[in-house]
Amino acid sequence: MDLSEIREWFVQDSGRYDLVTDMVSFSDNGADRYINAGMRWLDRQVTILNQYGKFFRSVAAGDKMVNVSGCRSIRSAWIRDSDGNITKLTYDSFDDLREIFGEDFSEVTSGTPCYYTLLSLRQYDEQETDPPDDEGLTDDAWHTEEGILIMPPPDEAVTLIIEGKFRFATLADGSDENFWTVNEPSILVKAALRELEAFYRNTAGVQDWTNSIMADLFNIEKDYVEKAFGHYDQLEG
Repeated sequence: MDLSEIREWFVQDSGRYDLVTDMVSFSDNGADRYINAGMRWLDRQVTILNQYGKFFRSVAAGDKMVNVSGCRSIRSAWIRDSDGNITKLTYDSFDDLREIFGEDFSEVTSGTPCYYTLLSLRQYDEQETDPPDDEGLTDDAWHTEEGILIMPPPDEAVTLIIEGKFRFATLADGSDENFWTVNEPSILVKAALRELEAFYRNTAGVQDWTNSIMADLFNIEKDYVEKAFGHYDQLEG
């Protein structure tokens, strides 16, 4: 199924035909808000293989900050240079990196990156419109973006590779698909119906949908555990 089919199912089961433009095209008139809200809730309730993925970004020589919007958690980070050589980056805290390099990040000599840390791109206020470069690890899109800091800054253009858990992209076009729409459409519709109940402060309705959905998600997680660990046949020791 795609978003348009999920939307039609959601509207028919909720009876909220006002959330589409008409009963022929079933174009969005508010239904997608509940569908996407339900999807975001589902993402946080369960761990499935499809949530993991790879993130690639080209990083210019001297750059040290990379936006990683949509990333929920990082399992590993790597750098690939122009010759195809790959270096695994070691995670360290922001404070520890300050101690390791012992100077403003703007003064660190470029080289082969070997560390990374999670980075908030938020600048609290605009009192300082041109903050010092070492503290200027901010971004105009701080309210939507997160990032990582790689150190030292690369001395040549490289590719950053992140393996981790990522949010599913917002469903916008009627033809949009993702794991939930294709593999578990009924659960996504239930989650959208749950969100509808929540917005109308129907506590009992929310709880009823939650109970039904969690039973479904439990079985999905059992499949994930089997895929991830089913090849083990003995304990280490």
